Amino acid sequence: MIVATAAGKTLERPLSEISAKLGFDSFMFGMSTCPQIDHESQIFAFTTLPIEWVVRYDQTAFVEIDPRA
Repeated sequence: MIVATAAGKTLERPLSEISAKLGFDSFMFGMSTCPQIDHESQIFAFTTLPIEWVVRYDQTAFVEIDPRA
């Protein structure tokens, strides 16, 4: 990943390779602009998952039960 960053390449491929070595077929990184979990905030995500899944994940609040989170 450091090599890709230094070369100005995207991180999707090295992150996918790391995820695969850990036994996952996808990855999702998310961050919130609000440090308090009980407030609405802007959320940013970087993922290899389809947008439909990201929308469903958000709408159903899967983050509250996701063992990978």
